[in-house]
Amino acid sequence: MATSVAFAAYNLALHPEVQKKLRAEIDRTFSGKCRPTYEKLVQMKYLEMVIKETLRLYPIGNRIERVAKSNVEVSGVIIPKGMVVATPIHTLQRDPDVWPDPDSFKPERFNNDSIDPYGFLTFGTGPRACIGMRLSILIMKLALVEILQHFSFASCKETDIPLELARNGFVLPKKPIMLKLEPREPAA
Repeated sequence: MATSVAFAAYNLALHPEVQKKLRAEIDRTFSGKCRPTYEKLVQMKYLEMVIKETLRLYPIGNRIERVAKSNVEVSGVIIPKGMVVATPIHTLQRDPDVWPDPDSFKPERFNNDSIDPYGFLTFGTGPRACIGMRLSILIMKLALVEILQHFSFASCKETDIPLELARNGFVLPKKPIMLKLEPREPAA
């Protein structure tokens, strides 16, 4: 989750218009910088869009693997019982046939119900989806709200643009993400 929060901070630093919109939602939801509550966090739609778009671009797991329980034919291809089938999540979630302008950070793409459920597989899907999905998203929401109530993310001379990813089976930055935290001005 910490890496996903770092990816979200990176995206927000590089897209100040998105950060401004998110901070406005945070300020409306938690006026006077009051402590976040579960009830209000789960209602924050734009924050959820920012997190999902971050996870679409930077899913921590590179692929999902399953073992075929029986022989099955998919689009004319026979998959024998016992074969391991891998779905490349990072590649799928940047497929231009599924995601227009796939390399751009656009949280608004999650503002509708037309998202292909098999096009966003960061946590998997179906009965074997990640059991910790809701908790992970909630913790990411809480971390971002707590930070953005007091600071803004900004790029600095040490920020790698574009971000280079490691090549080790996980979606991780090659070098640590370097950003600047700027204190927010007190509310008038």
